[in-house]
Amino acid sequence: MSPRVPAPVRTALAVLVPAALAAPSGVGAAPYRQPVNGDVVVTAYFDHGGVRDWACTDWTYGGHRGTDIAIIGRFAAQDEGRDITAAQAGRVTRTHDGEFDRCTTADCAGGNGFGNYVYVEHADGHVTIYAHMRQGSVRVAEGQQVGCGDVIGQVGSSGYSTGPHCHFEVRVGGNADDPFSGQCGGPLSYWVAQGDHRGLPTRDCAGGEPPPPPPPPPPPERPDIHLALSFEPPGDAPRACDFDDCRDFVRDGTSGGLFDAWLGETFSVHVVVSNQGNGTTQGESPEDSAITLQYELPAGLAPVGYDIQTDWPAKDRASWQPNDAMQNPANPPADAPPGAGELRLNGFSPGESKRVTLRVRATESSVASGAHRPVRAWIKHLRGYYGEKTGWDDPAEVNDGQTYNGGDLKAGGELDVFDPTAFLFESPDAAMVEGWRRCAPDAVAGFTVNPADHALSSEIVGPGPCIEGPRVAVPLAGFAGLRLVARQHQTRRSGRVHWTTETEPDFSDARSVEFHTDGGGLFDELHLAMPWDRGATLTRLRLLPVADAGSGNPWFDVAEIRLTADAPAPPPPGPAGADSGSGDPGAGGAGPYPPGVPDPDDGVPPPPGADTDGGSLFTGEPTPGALPDPAAGADYAGGCIASGQSPRPPAALIGMLFFGLHLRRRRAPSGRRPRPARQV
Repeated sequence: MSPRVPAPVRTALAVLVPAALAAPSGVGAAPYRQPVNGDVVVTAYFDHGGVRDWACTDWTYGGHRGTDIAIIGRFAAQDEGRDITAAQAGRVTRTHDGEFDRCTTADCAGGNGFGNYVYVEHADGHVTIYAHMRQGSVRVAEGQQVGCGDVIGQVGSSGYSTGPHCHFEVRVGGNADDPFSGQCGGPLSYWVAQGDHRGLPTRDCAGGEPPPPPPPPPPPERPDIHLALSFEPPGDAPRACDFDDCRDFVRDGTSGGLFDAWLGETFSVHVVVSNQGNGTTQGESPEDSAITLQYELPAGLAPVGYDIQTDWPAKDRASWQPNDAMQNPANPPADAPPGAGELRLNGFSPGESKRVTLRVRATESSVASGAHRPVRAWIKHLRGYYGEKTGWDDPAEVNDGQTYNGGDLKAGGELDVFDPTAFLFESPDAAMVEGWRRCAPDAVAGFTVNPADHALSSEIVGPGPCIEGPRVAVPLAGFAGLRLVARQHQTRRSGRVHWTTETEPDFSDARSVEFHTDGGGLFDELHLAMPWDRGATLTRLRLLPVADAGSGNPWFDVAEIRLTADAPAPPPPGPAGADSGSGDPGAGGAGPYPPGVPDPDDGVPPPPGADTDGGSLFTGEPTPGALPDPAAGADYAGGCIASGQSPRPPAALIGMLFFGLHLRRRRAPSGRRPRPARQV
């Protein structure tokens, strides 16, 4: 129990002064009013030892030397403002302000545990203390005279506090005393009207109502941080695409409206952090910066460098220049940032913005996964006002006055990465045609990705069908061939692949290659030698599909279009008049298998004498009855039997079979599951 009035004296006073419960003793003393306005509740009384309050209950905690009066509504009510008034007239002897006021851990530094506070000395020499005030709310100065009920500050949670309340303490002769009287306290109450236990003393001053409160103070000065994240294409050369805005060059399916990048491209991620409040931010040390920004890049995006710039003194979010945060030793090397890390941004003045630019290289296509690549950034720490937010979904424990995004200081964006040298159509999104389009809409009706077969499907409904890829810019120095995996559901057909370059932007048969598909609903894996200019830059590919409109199944499916470094070996020259297998006499070349020779992938047993170990198809002479007899004048010319020609030895036949058109019939493209015939 703190020293106050000796017990024998208290007993005597209780007998001699029956009115003692109404007013305290002392020369010039006046009783107190309850000092906090608004909806409040007493959460802890003065501790008289053994965790006992004045009524001999445990509505206190060990060593507590005051009365805690908490506001209903916690921080929402604090933000609205709850006034603290002088309990009686007196002179202000001490004040302290500027401390963080949203403490919830009972260990926030400042004011020797009281945080922001006011001391008032009264005529009887007693001192009343009003502690844990709101930052910036102290309205009085040392030496100022105040009357009973004058507003001296507002309720906060500064110092050793766990929530918004006023710690009201009375000191007599420098020692803390309990203003309540009771069985375990003393016979004297310092209140105008004490009220019941866990009730509230009156807010009336001795002699009448308190004076009207002064006008509210201006809002406290504090920073208000906002974020914005955006992407920017490479600046070394303008992008070429099919739209005016090439930041989104593939607008199919869910990719529409997102930033797009080409595989291998280096682009920029901008995070603009703006102080839109009226207060400054200051750091304590390089590690404890005023603002710490945390970022996170997904797999497939590799950071190669970063810059930090400021718009001070213009404060226009446009006049960017280098900022001293680049010299903060706690930041990572400017040319080797991690994929997920922290950047200390140092201090901000009111209205100032800083731009963090991450230079990022796309190292992995995102189309096959069907998921966009997320890029995320958030404020981990705003010294004195916000934190700690250690992850994208982690809530901040403290948020003092931040308004952006409902007080959750984070910003993010998504993008897609495409490979300009390979189109695989593996997205589960049927609308994701990877920038391909119909260049003959009257001849191609249905145009979609078949997710089951991972193929781009075109429904041929008229003559002259045509589909083409997006605008690209691929140097052809490293590419000599093209791999095409395609199918149609009829009989053997021929089509063409066309291309354009930066120097030859128009399509022409002179820049095209013929290809053949065998039909029957199976995918053909074709390896085409491309006679393009290896010093040129490819800008677009175009396919003239092979299928007939009006047939039972007029769909043409493409499972893969890929530029390759190697080209197939050139075919040996065929005899004059030989059939290429495409219906073009004299074109030379050979079909994949001669008439009567089954496709080894079809599961049909080979004729007697055929080699089944993956080498040549024949050893020795054909079995009589399986193929025409060469001695009878039939010629094996590129897979066709042309009567009237001279016999050709089996070795020549083998060469024609394996080096003719440089294609292999397959039931499924390499590395893919089998694709059955499309049913329509």
